[in-house]
Amino acid sequence: MKRRAGVLFGFLILSGRLGFADTLNPALSQGIAEFEKRRWMAAMGNFLQVLATDPANKEAHAYLNLIAENIDSDQREQVRDIRLTLLTEASKRLGSNRQDTKAVDQAIAQNSQTEARHRQEALHAECVMAQMEDRLGHLAAANDMVLQVIAQDPGNAEAQRMLSDLQAQIHERIDAPGNLAPAERAALEGFYAYGQADYPVAADAWARARAALQKTVPPNHFSDELALLHFETYEKTALAYVGEKKHQQDEQALFSKGMTYYQKGSYALALASFKKLALINPEYPQLGTYLAQSEANIEKERTQRLTQDNRDRASDAYAKGLSALEKNQYPEARKAFREVLALDPSNPQAMSYLSVVETEMTRQHDPHAAQLHYETGLVRYASGKLEDAEREWRIAAQLDPENPKFVSAFNKARKELAMYREVPE
Repeated sequence: MKRRAGVLFGFLILSGRLGFADTLNPALSQGIAEFEKRRWMAAMGNFLQVLATDPANKEAHAYLNLIAENIDSDQREQVRDIRLTLLTEASKRLGSNRQDTKAVDQAIAQNSQTEARHRQEALHAECVMAQMEDRLGHLAAANDMVLQVIAQDPGNAEAQRMLSDLQAQIHERIDAPGNLAPAERAALEGFYAYGQADYPVAADAWARARAALQKTVPPNHFSDELALLHFETYEKTALAYVGEKKHQQDEQALFSKGMTYYQKGSYALALASFKKLALINPEYPQLGTYLAQSEANIEKERTQRLTQDNRDRASDAYAKGLSALEKNQYPEARKAFREVLALDPSNPQAMSYLSVVETEMTRQHDPHAAQLHYETGLVRYASGKLEDAEREWRIAAQLDPENPKFVSAFNKARKELAMYREVPE
């Protein structure tokens, strides 16, 4: 295949018939479009239509030869897969019967070597097709094919050289005065930026290409015209990168905001930022430390406002309330938490648990309260307070047992607690 593809490409160059898409007749243009989508039979039909009126058309002959090679390659690959499956099954049967599998294993190894060789030949053929598209002026299609080769074989020297050359051509095409359509220009700008790993610029360029197409192409032809620009696959990658980058920036902004408040001693505001971050990424570096320290400082400020007697009585009542809650003794728990709040009206945990107790006593299904306890559990988990997280998630699961997220979180915390307790001190 390698020799035939190389000869074919040389033949196309020598024929002097390679030109841009707008010089091709409609059947040839449609055939190339189908070829780029790997619709071999549809492409073949168009090229045969070209040859019916122009029997000497070199491009049509060249593409038909490549279609034949691709179909042949696909069929050989199917045969190799079937043969490998049969050989593998034979080796298993011989092994289970304690018979010698050496001959079959050698055949499997030879099949794998053949497959690797054919894979390299197929990648080379893909590069040849990219060269053809390049010579026809289809830079987006050529870039697409080369990137597909690199995706399969990142170290492919031929594809890397071609990508470098295509980048130079795309840059030249963009800078040169000409009649590039807005959508094509934006698509090429996206490919150039993508080749430079500038994914935000690539994503922006491809968004402009879409917008330009929408202005000029009827809705029923939009998908086909978009496919001819060849950037959809790479647009997804670029958008995913941009989204992840923004996500990281948002996390960093929340953490920085929390740190600013923390350093100023505004612990309640710091805690609010850290909690928001915990809901997004409970494992953000250093988040657990500053969550715990913010809560500790808030607790310190709150308890400083209490007399020692009230502090002790509130602590005892809170412990009684938790114990009763865990045993589903709701009246006792309600009484205890109310006592805490009488002594310490701003105690957030007592207010939260009292709400749970009262909900349970009226047997209400409360998804909203469940969500609040789930989020509190995330914060506790991020703070390294696994037992508190387990308790919050258990309550969330009780309040809304049909929500798999709550049940899954509770089970996760319970398993981690069990593993922690099994570790010897």
